[in-house]
Amino acid sequence: MKIEELMDKERKAQYRLLQALYASKNSLLLKDLMKQSHLSKVTLLKYIDNLNHL
Repeated sequence: MKIEELMDKERKAQYRLLQALYASKNSLLLKDLMKQSHLSKVTLLKYIDNLNHL
């Protein structure tokens, strides 16, 4: 069983966001993250803000 299967929708999206950032050698554009994650700009920014408060 993968760890992602145990997460709710928001945590899964945040986990995938962290994976994408970790794997990236350069900075990522917001629009690229939106395409990759299939999230709206508002939702993506909310998830990023939540990660910043951890």
